[in-house]
Order: sequence, then structure tokens, then C-alpha cells
Amino acid sequence: MEGLMTRMKKLMAIVLVLVLVLQGTMLPSIARAGENVWQKLGDSGVAYATNVVIDPQDSKHIIITSGFNDLKQSWNGGTTFEDINPWNSDKAMITDDIYYVNGIWYFNSWGSIFKTQDWKKFDTVVDWNATEKGMWVDGRIIDYFWTNGELFYAGIRPGDSQNILFKSMDRGKTWTNLSAAVVQVGGLGVQKIIVFKSLLFVDSDPWLVSSDGGMTFKKVVQYTGATGNYVHLDVIGDSLWMTRQAENTIKESLDGINWKMVNKDAPINGFIGAYGRFLYDETRKIVYTAIGKKVLYSRDDGKTWVSYSEGLPTDNSDIFPHDGVLALNGGTLYLSLGKEFYSRSVPSEVQKTVIVLKIGSANFTVNGASQTLDSPPVIKNGRTLLPIRAIIEALGGTVNWDATTKKATVTLGDRTISLWIDKDAATVNGVSTPIDSTNATVVPEIINGRTMLPLRFVTENLGATVGWAAATKTITITYTP
Repeated sequence: MEGLMTRMKKLMAIVLVLVLVLQGTMLPSIARAGENVWQKLGDSGVAYATNVVIDPQDSKHIIITSGFNDLKQSWNGGTTFEDINPWNSDKAMITDDIYYVNGIWYFNSWGSIFKTQDWKKFDTVVDWNATEKGMWVDGRIIDYFWTNGELFYAGIRPGDSQNILFKSMDRGKTWTNLSAAVVQVGGLGVQKIIVFKSLLFVDSDPWLVSSDGGMTFKKVVQYTGATGNYVHLDVIGDSLWMTRQAENTIKESLDGINWKMVNKDAPINGFIGAYGRFLYDETRKIVYTAIGKKVLYSRDDGKTWVSYSEGLPTDNSDIFPHDGVLALNGGTLYLSLGKEFYSRSVPSEVQKTVIVLKIGSANFTVNGASQTLDSPPVIKNGRTLLPIRAIIEALGGTVNWDATTKKATVTLGDRTISLWIDKDAATVNGVSTPIDSTNATVVPEIINGRTMLPLRFVTENLGATVGWAAATKTITITYTP
């Protein structure tokens, strides 16, 4: 009997463990075979990463830079990391920028810029700790720099107005002091350097821009004071993005001069603006960002964002909101988070849906395949009306009809639109919205026994784009989930 009781207790304990595991309260989540979630590769030991870089010649070689005492590299794809120290001493490394140009790596630490080809032997481009250079001020370091291998810009952190920004046009052999031009327009020091379409941008509180190689500057934007409204610039493909920390806004410029609003309420929790954590996938046209334990991505140039955080820790461990730093190699994303290092495959490709219709024709195409409407589209009061069920179902949505209230309800993804026959207002996710603010005669109608809805209003509020070719009276709807 005692043996039976012992076996029963063991069995109950096993059942309890299984329940806890299934509820996720006992063990971290473990990816199922083939599941695309973040996987921990190893511990980097870098608590405050500034860059994660994948060696273009060896994808297993990964470098992580830090603004606080760590410069690490892995030769096995991120499983283990080792220190990098050109001085071969216990002197801490403070590295904010790293570049790879024509087979040579360049990176900074303290008053030096180093270069290497194999990460074993290091040469010095410039060492401003050497007082004979005449450009070093005790206690200041090269906070940020930029190079294309020939041209160098080096910035000194705030503290000495005579030594803020320097330029070399001969691979670091001789340097020109540009500090006076920075100070003249209110610059305090250099906290970031960007070169965009021949323009030199310097974060000097305020951001400054130069079109003549740093000889003269003008202000781009000024911080708004002690509200934490930090401004950051990032190069995203062929455009320049401006993020503002406290406002959570994203602005875009194609020329570095003129700006337009992209997103007034980006879900960036205020920290993108301060630390600049955008990663652009040129091949797939996706923008990524990491905020604390969250990764987000956008396929529409920052207008909407999708969470991509599955597999990352969800406990209350102390990870700063700006600690996540991303890198991309082919179809794999890498993430330095706290002192841990993760990887994950990029999001799967989303097939966009293209629908082409023609006024007066019941035939239409969905990604080139022919389909038929119950009734052809018509133009009434300057707007296209049509029986929309076939269009919405082709996009993956649903349409419901309430004959009693004469209400059509259209749902696609997380958006729901309700329209009433002969009413010039609809609801979009519960919010009353005019169908056409300039033309109150545009309303849903029943024509020849068919419920005809305003095409542009419905499809655009579902997130699609609508194109109109007047010459052929052709309508093109494009939708990407």
C-alpha cells in the first residue's frame, strides 16, 4: 500500500510539472520544430550595445560595440563572445561607431580610431591621446565618427568648444578643426555624425547640417528643452528619418531639407528618438526597430508597425528600453538584448492583392485571375459604387447585411466599417466618419436590387490604396496585409 501511495505522489508531481510547463509558468518557451520565433544563441556579456555588425566575409563573425566598456566578437555565430582590445591591456573599450570599407574595418575608442582587416592585428588611424597632435583635450573622447575610407569626420563629446569636430581628407594623416563653424550656430559637442546625399549632419544639440563639407552649418532642429524630447536622425534607404522622443513622431525627408510627417503616433515608446534603433532591409523594404524586449517592423515606411517579439523574455528582468540592437544578414535577424544574443528568420513574404475593375463591366481580376461581380461598377455623384462583397472576400474580409436596419458591415483584419443605405456617414471601428466630406450626396444605395457601396471610402478605410485611370475608366485596388 505504501509503495502505491509513493507511486501516486510521484505521478501527481509529474502531472503538476506538466501543467506548469504548459501554462508557461515554470520554463521559458521552447520553439517547436519549424516555428519562427526568437532563439537565444548565447550570452554576449554586453550590457549596453551600440552596434551589432555581421562580417560580410564571414557570417559566423559577429561584432558588438558598446558605449560602456565592452567591445566583443564571436567567431561561431553568436554562441560565445570574446573581448577585443587593440591595446592588449585592461583599458576599457568605449566604441560607438564601426564601418567596413573595402575590406578594412574602422572603429573608435577613447581618443583613437583604429583599423583592422582580420581583428587580430590593429593599426591606429589617429590617436588624439598623443598631445603632440595638438587636438586632444584631456578628459574628452572621440564619441562618434564617420568614414568612407578616405574622408573622416570625428566628433568630440560636449565639454570644450574649441575641440568639437574635425575632418581629414587624407585617411587620417592630417586634420582640419571645424569646431568654430559648429559653435557659430550654437553647437555644443558632437553626439552623432551622418552623411546623407553629400550633406553632413551633426548632432550637436541642435542638429546641424552642412552642404560644404563642414565649413558652414545651419540648424536642422533644436531640442525642446528638459522634456526629454530628444531628436534622432536615421538613414532609411533613400530617405532620412527624424524621430522625436517625447512625441513618438516620425518625419521623412528625401533631400535632408524638406520634411513630411510619416506617423504622428508611432508605437516607439519614446526611446527611438533618443537612441536611434532603426534597421532597414533594402531587399524586402522592411524597417525594424527594437525597444526593450520588443521588436517591431513596418512594411509601409513607418506608417504601421507589427510586433515581432515572439520568443523574447517576458519577465521583469532589468533591460533598458534602448538596449535592443538589431542586425541583418541575408534572411536572418540578430538581436543583442541586455547581455543576451538572439536570432530569428525575417518575416515571411506577404503576398499583396491587386484587383482591377472597369466601370460598366462586371468582370474584374484578382492578381490576374478573372472573376465576376453581381453587377458592374457605376459612377454616381462623381464616385464609384459597386456590389462590394466579391471585392472584400477577394481581400480576405467579410460582408454582412442587416435587412431590417439596411446596414452593411464590412470587416477586414482589425478594421470594421458599418454603412447604412442613403446615409452619408458611416462608422470606422466605431467612430462616426463622413463618407465624403466634400459631397454629401455620396451614399450607399440599392440599385436594381443590389446593394451598392462607395468603393474608395470602403477600401481605403480598410488599408488598401485605390488608383484611377480616367482614360480607360479603370480602377486598381492594392492591398497588403
